[in-house]
Amino acid sequence: MTYDGRLVPLRRTWLVLTALAGCGRYGFQPPHDTGLAGDVPAGSSDAPRGDGPGIDAAPPPGCGDGVVGAGEQCDDGNLNAGDGCSPVCALEDQGPGATCAAPRALTLVPTASGHAATATGDTTTGSNSAQVSCTSANTLDQVFSVTVAAPVTLNIVLTPSTAWNTALAVRDAALACSQSTTICCVDAGGAGVAETSACAVPAGTVMIVVDSGGMNQAGPYTLTIGAP
Repeated sequence: MTYDGRLVPLRRTWLVLTALAGCGRYGFQPPHDTGLAGDVPAGSSDAPRGDGPGIDAAPPPGCGDGVVGAGEQCDDGNLNAGDGCSPVCALEDQGPGATCAAPRALTLVPTASGHAATATGDTTTGSNSAQVSCTSANTLDQVFSVTVAAPVTLNIVLTPSTAWNTALAVRDAALACSQSTTICCVDAGGAGVAETSACAVPAGTVMIVVDSGGMNQAGPYTLTIGAP
């Protein structure tokens, strides 16, 4: 190597380049933390662990013991899914509804105030199988069933998710699917207004019909049922 026309010894050239590298002149800089996730060294205590919001929440303490405690919506004595009370003791969506000939069975699970079930659905995907008696609208419907061991009052709330006019009816499932078997029928609200019914039912199985209170109306809904 030459410098100003004179030869520079190879060892001295190597020492100069090494010093310059330490100063960052040639891009050789020591590792540093930029604060970005990708710059965190592997194995660091600050490295991501993959335990973010995507992981299912842990059940509240005591969930599955059959006693509804703090942080629990329900507790049916197990940690099974698909039985109305989830493995984290939250009410499960048991919808959608089905037809009058083959209604969707709902399970009333233990809650802090008694028993409850919840379901969502959309009557636009239903069938015209169960015309209710309190409205003349001949529209699409969805049907559920509930079985109770003794006479009880069911507190039913049917809430439309959009601005459509809902109606609901409760029928005795043992007496076939017809208006003559109606126990309760409600069409008191207007478009977008929830329908409520405190319906006294006999022991056995009853059907709950989600229908429309207006011609050519259908839409999504949430059905909740409470019992002592």
